[in-house]
Amino acid sequence: MLLYAYVTLLLLVIFFVFFGFKVVAKVPKKIRNLSIITLIFILIRYTILILMFLQDNSKYMYMLKVFYFLYFISIPMCGMISIYILLRSDKINFSNINLMSLILITLYLITILKIPADITLSSNYVLGYTIKLENNFFYIDILYLIFNVIFLIISVNIFNKNKSDKFGSSIAIFSSLSTIVTIMLPYVVDNVLPQYVIGELLWCITLVYCLKKIEKNN
Repeated sequence: MLLYAYVTLLLLVIFFVFFGFKVVAKVPKKIRNLSIITLIFILIRYTILILMFLQDNSKYMYMLKVFYFLYFISIPMCGMISIYILLRSDKINFSNINLMSLILITLYLITILKIPADITLSSNYVLGYTIKLENNFFYIDILYLIFNVIFLIISVNIFNKNKSDKFGSSIAIFSSLSTIVTIMLPYVVDNVLPQYVIGELLWCITLVYCLKKIEKNN
């Protein structure tokens, strides 16, 4: 049952990524470019996850580390783009989000290449291999958590505004909450799924919804 659920989640993310590619072609150019990069990052990560699920030999998997952890940047980028669209504020310059994303990507590349990691079978071995950072680098999870807490707070504020997109802010809230829970869960109990796939799926849906929203208005 868990195996089918995991495979379904992987395929659903890929489905929404390709749907996102279709939608993003019709959104304003200033948002389009960063959205395409974000979707490409997600697609690369999930291609790697499928390979690690299917592969029997872990010999060359360490080389995939830089792609495996792309969620550290793709999900914050999803969140920033989605929040920007939901806010509908002319006071925020999208070039600032481009700059923040560039800084995030640069820091990610500098950091992830230096951090040692272990290739192991997931706690439920039928789900394939997983890559884990060494314990002393848990602070990266904390940064990832902080991003989602910020997104949660902003999304709640958007939801409470008059004439705001209640549905869009609701799925952003749900995406943030689910990601926060999945980040914290492995520190409390054994994680059922080896990946943060549920939160990533929800953020992918949130991004596609927001892009679809401005496609209609464009």
